[in-house]
Amino acid sequence: MKYQKSTIIIFLIVIISTNKAQQTTYDTLSIVPDMSGRINYYHQFNILFPSVGAGMFSAGDYWGWTSQQEHTWRSYLTFDISAWLNIEESIISIKLLIYLYESRGNDIVGTLPIWDVDGGDTLNLVLDHIDIGNFVDIGDWSAGDPGDPQTIESNAAIVTTTPRVGWKGPVVTDQILYDLENQNQYSQYRLGYHIITDNDGLDDIVKFRGQDSDFDVYLIAEYISLGIVQNDEDANNIITISPNPFNSSTIIKIPNNQLNIQGIEIYNLRGQRVRSYKIGNQRNFVIKWNGKHENGEELPSGLYLLNVLMEDRKLTRKITYLK
Repeated sequence: MKYQKSTIIIFLIVIISTNKAQQTTYDTLSIVPDMSGRINYYHQFNILFPSVGAGMFSAGDYWGWTSQQEHTWRSYLTFDISAWLNIEESIISIKLLIYLYESRGNDIVGTLPIWDVDGGDTLNLVLDHIDIGNFVDIGDWSAGDPGDPQTIESNAAIVTTTPRVGWKGPVVTDQILYDLENQNQYSQYRLGYHIITDNDGLDDIVKFRGQDSDFDVYLIAEYISLGIVQNDEDANNIITISPNPFNSSTIIKIPNNQLNIQGIEIYNLRGQRVRSYKIGNQRNFVIKWNGKHENGEELPSGLYLLNVLMEDRKLTRKITYLK
């Protein structure tokens, strides 16, 4: 099976803060079409049919007039976030934008699915944070269900609570940060309902635009800079961090002669300061960091940013903490 090159683009809104002025720039990443797709479940035959690609996405059940049986769709989205693994800005928020163009509830167009089961009115269309590997197959049908080994977080975000046609924007900030902190190349989601069918012979389905349209699918990320825009060669030459990555503790060495260092801070990718150090008049500064917050709490594994503050600039180096 051949796949067309994806036109689905992830747009990043990057807000870079400097001492002089705040500057907004944009960056793009592409979805992975041959790692995204849908799975169609034929109820009567108890058969799953995966289809790979990013042409469109759908979720819910419907009556197949040709097959004369109930079917259920679930969709799977994969984004390559490898370009973000070395990011030196702080992520503020990330939304996944996807365009709803049709919904049916009990065959009524313009209505969200109506599940004729106990508690059916509380069933929402959700994103489940998953890890399904390099392609969509029948084993991924239950990925996203509680307890499934491929589920990272079930019910990670509600996609929509209204049938209104247009863009839907569930927030996936925590999920992207989880993947970045765990050095995952891909961030993956299941789009669907946690009910399979209500067996009423009526359509209860939502449909979203994909690459075969003018709408595409987007992730929009808002960033704020921690004071550095690109890799600082001076920081690599001046600041020594060993070991890096580290497990229990690492030693940070910084010569203070002629640098006029004002302070040292460590941040997580959310832009939250987790540790700070005051600088005295010592010629060389040595820190032993054990991966803990300054309040004593154990921090999660992941990428952290070490900022060395000077009068006229800031040096930044990345530290990787692996428990």
